[in-house]
Order: sequence, then C-alpha cells, then structure tokens
Amino acid sequence: MDNFIELVVIGIIIIVVILIAVLVVITLREKAQKNEGKKKEKVDDELEEKKAQKSIFKFMEFDTIEDNMIVQDGGKRYLMVIECKGVNYDLLSGVERNSIEQGFIAFLNTLKFEIQFYVQTRKVNLMQSTMKYRERLKTYEMDMHEEEHRYEEMLRIGGSTKDEILRELKEVTKKRNLYEYARDVIENTEQMSEDSDLTTKEYYIVVPYYTDEITSAGDYDKREISSMAFSELYTRAQALVSALNECDVRGRILNSQQLIELLFISYNREQHDTYDFEEYISQSGFDSFYSVTEDVLKRRIQALDEDIARKASDKAVEAYRRVNKLHEEMRKAAEDRERNIEEYIDQTADAIIDTQRDVMGKYKAEETKREIRVMNEERKARIAKKKAQEAEKLKAKNESEELKIESDGEEKKKTKRVLTPEEKLRRARILKKRKLLQEREAKKNGEN
Repeated sequence: MDNFIELVVIGIIIIVVILIAVLVVITLREKAQKNEGKKKEKVDDELEEKKAQKSIFKFMEFDTIEDNMIVQDGGKRYLMVIECKGVNYDLLSGVERNSIEQGFIAFLNTLKFEIQFYVQTRKVNLMQSTMKYRERLKTYEMDMHEEEHRYEEMLRIGGSTKDEILRELKEVTKKRNLYEYARDVIENTEQMSEDSDLTTKEYYIVVPYYTDEITSAGDYDKREISSMAFSELYTRAQALVSALNECDVRGRILNSQQLIELLFISYNREQHDTYDFEEYISQSGFDSFYSVTEDVLKRRIQALDEDIARKASDKAVEAYRRVNKLHEEMRKAAEDRERNIEEYIDQTADAIIDTQRDVMGKYKAEETKREIRVMNEERKARIAKKKAQEAEKLKAKNESEELKIESDGEEKKKTKRVLTPEEKLRRARILKKRKLLQEREAKKNGEN
C-alpha cells in the first residue's frame, strides 16, 4: 500500500514537472516570436528610412533630362516636378481655412503613389531689375529736361498766353515729380538690397516612377520605356495638379528648361543670381552644374576683400565728413567773429586791463573800462548818425529823381506833336485861304 502511494506521488510530481516544462517552452517561444517581430519591424523601418534618405539624396543625381523628366539610375527611375504657388493662409477667413484643410486632407487620402516635397530657397538679386529701371530713369530725365527747356524758351521769347504758360509749368512739374519719385524708389531698393539678403522660397512636388513596374511585365526598348514612363508620370502629375486646385494651390509641370534651371540653382545656391545657366549649358552641358561654384576659400577671400573695401570706403567718407564739419565750424566761428568783432575787441581789452590791474591800479582800471564803454557808445552814435545821413541822402536823391521824372513828363507834354503829311497839307490850305481873305480885306480898305 505504501509503495502504491509513493508511485502515485512520484507520478503526480512528474506530471507537474512536465506541465511546467511545457509552459516554459511555450512562454519562451512566444517571447522569441515577439522579439523576432520587433526586429523585423525595426529592420523594415530602417529600410524605409534609408530608402527615403536615398530618394532625397538621389534627387540631385541624374543622368539626363528629356521629355520634361529627370532620368536617374541609368533609366531605372524617372522624375517629374510640379511647381506650387499657394495663397497666404493667415489672411483667409475661418470658412476658407476649413475648406483648404478639407481639400488638403482629400488630396493626401487620394495619393496612391509616393511623392516628395522639395523647398528651395533662392537669393533675390535686384541689380538686374534696378539696371533696367535706371535705363527708364534716363528717359524720364531727358523728358524732364526737354520740358524745362521748352518752358524757359516760352518765358524768354514771350508771346504766350498765361494759360499756355501755366499748362507748360504743370507739365514741367509733373515730369520732375515723376523723375524724382522713380529715382527715390530705385535708390531705396538698392539700399535695401545692400543692407540685407533678400530670399524667396519655391515649393515643388517631385513625382517618381520606377521602370521595374514596366520591365516586370515584358521586354521593352529604351524609347518605349521612356514613352510609357512619361505617360504615367504625366497622368500622375495632372492628377496632383487637379487635387491641388481644390486646396487653392496652383500647380504647373516643369518643362525640360525649367528642370535645368531648378538643378542649376540647387548646385549653385550662392552664385545662381550672377551666373547665366543657359550660357553654361551651351558651353559644357550638365557638367557646368558642378563646375560653376567657386572654391570656398576663394569665396571667403573675395568676401573679405569686399568687406575691407566697403569698410575702407565708409571710413574715408566718415573722415571726410568730420573734416568738412570741422571746417564748417571754423568758417562759422570766423563769420561770427567778423560780425561781432567789436564785442571781441571789448572782451580782449577788458582781459588786458584785468591782467594789468596791479600796475594801473584798481581805480584807473575801472575808469579805463568805463572809458571803453563810452568809446563804444560814441562809436555807435557815429555809426547811427552816418546811417541817418546816408538815409537822408538816399531820400533826397530819390526825391530829385522823382522831380526830374515829373519835369521830363511835363516837357514831353509841351513838345509839339509831329504832324502827318495829310495834316501838313490841310494846314497849308487853311493858311493859304486865310492869306487870300486878308488880301481881299486890305484891298477893300484901300478903295475906301
């Protein structure tokens, strides 16, 4: 009986041990599966991240550009780029913002292929624009000078009415205001461009297409693959443009020339505003993208030279301003002394008397100062008297000139007027008739 109980106990212990071992094995297996799943997810995430990084990096690497597409990896990957122009979201109302947000959500939900957003920052060079405006400014200046010359001729020659002169004066004023306004705008724009770097942002959507989707279905030559890639990319790009319109974002597909410009600026961010990419394309093809940018040390030396020249110019201008200010102050001081020379003489004389006070004595020094005041009063009286005499002389001269003018006028009135030939003939006839009458009267008196 005891042996049987022992066997039963041993059997139960063995069963318990087996159950524990099975549970341990199951737990370890589940744990291993979980770890394996986590590792797989991590590997997949790393692959996706590397793929994304590779895609972004490879956007700048290309084989050629054809049919509005960027060709990469020896024809295995094609890209088409959409340029986007949006609206100012902050200026919209709540309803408009909600509409744009819903449109963008719908745009993201309808995506069935991968895309890449690319933002490019460009420096804005205003020199070329200001040069064009300066050419127009010269035209305005010539027009202004012509109007001013025409107005001066009208005043010099005379014969124009008051309305014509006023009309021409208005034209001169209008031309002058236009010229001055255009000049101020150009100068302010140039100053703003020099004081700070102006930049603008351009937004793009890059749409890729892999030829594996085509070659897996059959064998095609290079031209057929390019044609099918273009058709697929164009369809995708047009779908994106239509979807973006729902978000109030205007999109356009870049052509080959615009793609070249995009890549040119990407490789030459610092110098793209001074180099003509079309010239480099015509000279050396796509290799010019890599060869235009100068060496970093050369650019640094050039920047230092420009900084030295600018600071030297500012320093020279500041020194000239200081010297000019000093000379201006000296000129004003000289003019002030010249105007108030007697006051400076009195001050200097008082200072001399004060230094000789011990020799002259206190009483005599004070008497001497008072005598200086008396001399000043006498001088002022003489000057006032002289001015009064000059005023009397000027008044008498003016009166004599007025009397002379009046007498000349009277003489002119008394002067006989010159008779015309008709008046002389009429006067001669009257005199002749009067003479005949006198002779008749004399003859009658003789007979009596």
